[in-house]
Amino acid sequence: MKIEFCWKYILCFWNKNIASKLFTASLIFYSYSRSQTDSSFNSVSVSEFKLSFTPEIILFLNSNNDKNLDFISLDSKTNTLWLNEADSIGGYFNFKEIKKSGTITSIKSSDVNRDSLDDIILVHHSLNKIEVLLNNKNNNFTSTFYDVNFYPDKVEIFDFNRDGILDLCSYGKVASGVTILLGKKNGKFSQGEVLFDEIPIEEIYPVYLNSDKEIDLAIKNWLTNEMIYYFGMGDLQFYVYDVVSLKDEESKIFYFHANSDNFTDYLVSNKNKIDLFLTNNIGSAKQNISFTLDEEINFVDTATSQNTLKKYLLVSTKKNEINFINMQNGNDSFDYFSFSIPFDYDKFFFCDLNKDSQKEIILFNGSNMYTLWFNQTDNLIQENIIFATQNNSAIRIENKK
Repeated sequence: MKIEFCWKYILCFWNKNIASKLFTASLIFYSYSRSQTDSSFNSVSVSEFKLSFTPEIILFLNSNNDKNLDFISLDSKTNTLWLNEADSIGGYFNFKEIKKSGTITSIKSSDVNRDSLDDIILVHHSLNKIEVLLNNKNNNFTSTFYDVNFYPDKVEIFDFNRDGILDLCSYGKVASGVTILLGKKNGKFSQGEVLFDEIPIEEIYPVYLNSDKEIDLAIKNWLTNEMIYYFGMGDLQFYVYDVVSLKDEESKIFYFHANSDNFTDYLVSNKNKIDLFLTNNIGSAKQNISFTLDEEINFVDTATSQNTLKKYLLVSTKKNEINFINMQNGNDSFDYFSFSIPFDYDKFFFCDLNKDSQKEIILFNGSNMYTLWFNQTDNLIQENIIFATQNNSAIRIENKK
């Protein structure tokens, strides 16, 4: 598929001195032009935003009460965690230093105290601690540290005990087990309780595998390269339901809802091959799709056609192709939509930056951030389809079967 990149207009350019000229920001707008030999997007603009450093970690969040999605970036060279506030046209105007730390290995965000502002959770690997930064409005944060199991790598946020309050779950490959920090209404957490201390855990996913409404778990044992599935029984009690060998150490698993039955489905990728499994109401999974792409996979989401109501996989590869695959055709045939990005990227995000019920595609290539803005108000051309995500967001994509 041919896409011509057109320098159509430059909306604005600015430089700002922040923190003794540590940061320079610029915003340049582009648009795609229609090729005479191939149909491309009817209305897609791309904004480029350049950081003064290459971020090691990026996380989008709602840090204030405006309608724009902000993001956190970690500069590993200076060990600085920045909060980057957004404006309404995809630029970022206020870069606030949150803290300096050389021990951060993972970042998550959620509204843990239910005040409509996202809080920040940091994993400090070498300190054996989790840090919770409660957002006190105006992007001022109160820090609290919690002891966890040895050398944590990651943290997950979900309601472990179904009391309506978010809990934390930290784990790492060096030590076995996970540390559970049960949440309180004020955003504080109880001291940790260790579960699954016999399993060296690489990943843990909260899932729903049956109809009892209890949280179930999918845990990856990195030593045996197996996925262990646990049914939840309440009160932090679990029992093993199934053990599945991944066969290849390079296999990755993505968990999501591929349909509307409320049970968590999953996709197994091995380099450029994907296998989709749909879960039924008793936890059994049946393979639905097996598909091979040209490049290695790095991101998976879902979208639904507003025209046909078909459910599609959104799959990004490590090169520059984004694919939509119909999940309801089975193994014999596929509706297959794709488009290419005319530049490389190493980080991929799919979220609604300005909360207009339409998701944008955000790509990072080193210190460059690119946002693909889709205009859903234009008249449809014949070869285009509008897609809506599960939360009624919409994007437009060219039909390339």
